[in-house]
Amino acid sequence: MLFVTQLKEINSIDDKGSKKFYFAKKDRLPKFVLLKLWLTMHAYGTKTDQELAFLLMADDPEALNACYVRYMQSLHYFVIRMAKSPTLTEDVLQETFVRLWQHRKQLNPSQNLKAYLFTIAHHCLLNLLKRAQHEFFILEELKHYSSPVENTTDRWLDYTVKRKGITGGH
Repeated sequence: MLFVTQLKEINSIDDKGSKKFYFAKKDRLPKFVLLKLWLTMHAYGTKTDQELAFLLMADDPEALNACYVRYMQSLHYFVIRMAKSPTLTEDVLQETFVRLWQHRKQLNPSQNLKAYLFTIAHHCLLNLLKRAQHEFFILEELKHYSSPVENTTDRWLDYTVKRKGITGGH
């Protein structure tokens, strides 16, 4: 399971002076980060979704961590059932929480936060699948047009002969 650690807007700066924006696997997280997550959940675990939405709108990154811990497992099951790919699932989940953070100002605290996250995840999955299908179509088209000239001519002649046979030579 993944945990949100830092986001670019949080102004977290690494050793090289650059801002960080990443999700990391739990087993790779330093102990102080795990402790911070535990403290976050201790402080935010009892908050309602409406309170978390207000905190997100107030640019509180700990509220994002709390949302992540609260909904990650159910979102994971939801996406993996449709995607059937662990790699694609991780991409969708990461994109879901990135979008939640990017669009936090447009949140409506009176709406269901869980439903909002599931909707984002569903749309992210559909977008990734559409993109993959489009890339596959482009590759197939490139294969078709990059065939040797003789092969293309042979295929055209075969098609013409078959067509004439079907239509009776017209």
